[in-house]
Amino acid sequence: MIGSSRAYYGQSAHNYNLAIDIFRLTQTGADYTIGWFKDVVGQAVYAHNKQGKAPFAIKWYGMEGASYKEMPHCEVWGWKDMAKTLVE
Repeated sequence: MIGSSRAYYGQSAHNYNLAIDIFRLTQTGADYTIGWFKDVVGQAVYAHNKQGKAPFAIKWYGMEGASYKEMPHCEVWGWKDMAKTLVE
């Protein structure tokens, strides 16, 4: 997956530590099974956002209606506005 981004530097939530790619690591390597993402990452993001207590909601690009499908990618909602204040 290295080098698969279409974003230039500064255009990704990863550049501001406001995104992470999550996957399961096994003895044979990374596991990108869709079922695992839905059962683990999808449920964790749903539970996190449902609580409403955390300071930041999480957007997962494996969820229904995602602007593009990238199962491992999770980012903070509204990260672009946060990045602006970090840079200023």
